[in-house]
Amino acid sequence: MSNWFSKAFYPHNVAVFGASNTPGKHGNVLFRNLSQSFQGTLYPIHLRETAIEGCPTFRSLDAISEAIDLAVIATPLSFVPMNLFACGKAGISVAIVLTAGFAERGTQGLSIQNELLSIAKKAGIRLVGPNSFGLVNTHNHLNISFGLGLPKPGKVSLISQSGAYCMAAYTRSNEGGIGFAKIISLGNKADLDETEVLRFLGKDNETQVIAVFIESFSNGQAFYEECRQITPRKPVIVLKTARAKSGKRAAQSHTAALANDFAVVDAVLRQAGARMVKDGQCLFDTAAGLTNQPPLNGNRLAIISNSGGTAVELTDLLEEQGFQVPKLSPPLRKRIQARIPGIGSTGNPIDITTDWTQFPDAYGNTLRELLDSDEIDGVIPILLQRSALMANVTKRLIETVTDAQNRGCKKPVHVCWVAGLEAEDNRKRLWDHKIPSHFWPTRTAQALSACLNPTLFDRCVQPFVENKKPTIPHNKSWLLPDQCDRILADGGMPVVRSYCFECEAGLFDAAEKLQFPVVLKAVRPKLVHKTDAGAVRLNIENQAALKKAVKELKDRLGDGPFQLQKQVKPGSELLLGAFRDPSFGPILLFGVGGFLTELAKDTVIRHCPIGIEEAFDLTYQIRSQVLFDGFRGLPPVDRSSLAKIISSFSLWIASRPWILEIDLNPIIGRRDKFSLVDARILVDTGYPL
Repeated sequence: MSNWFSKAFYPHNVAVFGASNTPGKHGNVLFRNLSQSFQGTLYPIHLRETAIEGCPTFRSLDAISEAIDLAVIATPLSFVPMNLFACGKAGISVAIVLTAGFAERGTQGLSIQNELLSIAKKAGIRLVGPNSFGLVNTHNHLNISFGLGLPKPGKVSLISQSGAYCMAAYTRSNEGGIGFAKIISLGNKADLDETEVLRFLGKDNETQVIAVFIESFSNGQAFYEECRQITPRKPVIVLKTARAKSGKRAAQSHTAALANDFAVVDAVLRQAGARMVKDGQCLFDTAAGLTNQPPLNGNRLAIISNSGGTAVELTDLLEEQGFQVPKLSPPLRKRIQARIPGIGSTGNPIDITTDWTQFPDAYGNTLRELLDSDEIDGVIPILLQRSALMANVTKRLIETVTDAQNRGCKKPVHVCWVAGLEAEDNRKRLWDHKIPSHFWPTRTAQALSACLNPTLFDRCVQPFVENKKPTIPHNKSWLLPDQCDRILADGGMPVVRSYCFECEAGLFDAAEKLQFPVVLKAVRPKLVHKTDAGAVRLNIENQAALKKAVKELKDRLGDGPFQLQKQVKPGSELLLGAFRDPSFGPILLFGVGGFLTELAKDTVIRHCPIGIEEAFDLTYQIRSQVLFDGFRGLPPVDRSSLAKIISSFSLWIASRPWILEIDLNPIIGRRDKFSLVDARILVDTGYPL
């Protein structure tokens, strides 16, 4: 176990700067929390008080005879640097700074934060914060925070950039259904960041599920790689906020223009196996569901309800999340029909009617039949008002689930709860017996979606990264078409044969070599989308048509270079592109190409590189599946051949750090043949090409 992690969460003693005897002050709340739960030794550092909350004080760290594992600093801002410096002199290796007023307050605060980080690095101190809510370890009775008391112990660990969400964890724990192993507030992340904490929680035996509330990533690519390592054996749930602030990238290609910051985060972390959620309720609902029930291993769900309307609503919401609520087989329906009132419906959703006298048997027996069936992967009983109020219904569900699990059943059961406070005791009883109970259909559907086991592909072999150092940093340039063609051909891309000329001289001889029909394009420095600008002439059949096309382009755009290209047969137009995200590194985009690119905005995102199997799956992720089946008389597109191109491209991009942005649009696909007819490449010219 890492030294910092051990001393932060399992200290034998703690030195506290800023402890106070004054009720209501942060320093008093903090020290009372520690003194009432921590089983080790506390050393409050104070110049005036002789004791704080009955614990003897020390004027300085020099007065303490034993080595200190952990320091907590909650003093006014101006005293923090000198206190951290004292920690370094005393050989303390981990410090938590709860004091606020640093980088989150502007330039002056950032300057003090940088000073703090400099002190920590020189002294070899690992720093949590500043502006941290603190940390909690329920298994060690450690509460270094402003939260009153300890949350209920359990198997969920929370990494939060927000102190408020740490407080929310306390509230949710007290409501039931979720227990916490560890909670850590990262604050401003001057030193320790989300990836380092994630790495060690991934190895922590007391943590079964990791929940993450994050506003920004210190190193997105490192977090992605760590997620890939952890998620096959331990769920990671991520709530990324500040989504509305994610602006469009200022770029001169379709690829970067179609990817905003949150779209990248969401797609890349899902690719790494993280379960992405959009609000705090779902974050905790999912964490609770995954610690109390098995994860969903398939998308076929059955619904049991005493309300047809609520069941239909839930069905719609589940199908929007990609689930199936399948019609059950005649034999299974016959068995269920024998268990419910005669006027009930067995089609799925299963309606047991409003005959409340039969609720316990109808819910219990139907649930047993479904859990024993291989036709579904999970069950959602809806408990609405009368059924939620009946303690014997709750009791019967608990007995049925417990019996099924004892018989080896691995199917999860989540209850959709639609009732008021008068039924709260029954809801808590379900949670006490590890049956998740989610309020209303929307929250139920969201939680089930996040509980579904993600599809994980084998990690693609890491690419060879060329050992080239930039000689002129941040000097960017768009390559000319002939440069693009040469580089892409060397990379194995299916580039259509073409010629480039500074003026019209040579065009006509080249056209004979290519053989008509040909395509003529005007090449101008600031011309990005050639078709939109009227800079392309297609289906040129002879020399006369070529001369006419040259004149039209010169009249429209003035003198300048031309590109002459072999005309390819029509096919499905696809987009393949990539760019380097400042945090997550090389990002791949695949989707609808040609003139429909901006209109359709039908693209999917992945982190580079990806293997052929994952690339094949990628072809099923865009909405426009008709492109692969033969749209409007066009030949179909062979997915296997396309997957090889996508995977090869992703490896090629990942190994060339000097390519900052690339747009292959369109790639025309006909069966197993592909033709790249236009490309743009932005390079860092500081690299020796």
